[in-house]
Amino acid sequence: GLFVSGYAAKIARQVLNSDGELTLPDWTDWGSLFKDGLRITVVGAIYCLPGALVLTVGFGLYFVSLFGLILQSSGGYEPSGYAAFYFVCISILMIALVVGMLFLFLAAVFSPAAIMHTIQKETISAGFKITEWWSILKKNLIGFLIAFIFVFGLAQIIFYAAYFLYWTMVVCLILPLLYCFCSMYLSTVCMPLFAEAYKEGSLLNREIEHG
Repeated sequence: GLFVSGYAAKIARQVLNSDGELTLPDWTDWGSLFKDGLRITVVGAIYCLPGALVLTVGFGLYFVSLFGLILQSSGGYEPSGYAAFYFVCISILMIALVVGMLFLFLAAVFSPAAIMHTIQKETISAGFKITEWWSILKKNLIGFLIAFIFVFGLAQIIFYAAYFLYWTMVVCLILPLLYCFCSMYLSTVCMPLFAEAYKEGSLLNREIEHG
């Protein structure tokens, strides 16, 4: 996965640094692919961390309360008192689902700019220099949103196609391989789109600074 992410970063860097026609680069310099993949994976994971933590806490409390309720019932104890705790945990889970998914959605919308900044500067710290990539994002917000909508729609099509194959009972056996292929395809499609949006925003930002 890190090598595939690094290859996608290599494609994005080609868009950022050239004006020519986009071509798929060769699979060379595996050390650089690994480092690029590690950088953008770390940046993306950290931006997704708040949403993931909220969901983990919500589901954790729910399952703890559920198992506790089952154990109490199977032990012959009256679960009425513990049931209140169980329903409180369900309420927390519902809130965690809303808040966690909101955080993940915001991360999905804003992290591409941070990841492109990481690729451009070739450092993990660049992804967290929010003022730098935020100014670029603002200058071409429409471009980033169009790229996000396209990638999100394509991902949904692939997801439901894979879900349909799951019910075939036979093709579902090769789903892991299909997911690997689809993930790589999405990476090679979405990275140039976000790179182009970042490049246009960077040019607009530079024009304003020197204007």
